[in-house]
Amino acid sequence: MRHLWTLIAALVIAPLSWFLLAIGQSTSLRVLDDENTATPSGADILRPLVFLLVAGLLLGLIATLRMSPLGAVLTGVVYAGSYILLMIAPHGVVKALSKDISFGGLHADLSMPLRTGTAALVGGMLLLALLSVSRWRRWPEPDLATESWSESSTTRRPSPSTLAGWTSFLRDDSRPMSRN
Repeated sequence: MRHLWTLIAALVIAPLSWFLLAIGQSTSLRVLDDENTATPSGADILRPLVFLLVAGLLLGLIATLRMSPLGAVLTGVVYAGSYILLMIAPHGVVKALSKDISFGGLHADLSMPLRTGTAALVGGMLLLALLSVSRWRRWPEPDLATESWSESSTTRRPSPSTLAGWTSFLRDDSRPMSRN
């Protein structure tokens, strides 16, 4: 079930992050290349910074949380694959994504993550989720045979067998003492 949830999250996060990256990069480029302004102010940089940070946070959700890596891998394949397609049909890919969109008075070109190489960079980072073997495994189920639960509260109390193991470990005189 966790594979399905991360897949649904990726289907929402991947296009939204692409959109935010496009707006953030286009706005940043426009601010920094404006010849009418000698030096851009911090307020001019704030708006693209917010878009880029939100895109990074959203992508970080599927990339780093302890869920299935399927969503991160799918997003990585789409992002890196779109950049790899530039080797086959560069003008076709850029033309297909060159849509001028506007949001809240901001204009962006959807091909900006391709033009800057951000799609390849982010795609490669997301593909690292394939290497995390522990994320592909299920979470271990708690062993209820060794733990007892208090009926009166939600706090766990170790069973006597668990305490006996710890006390024998603490009393073991056969272990050499470490000197620091």
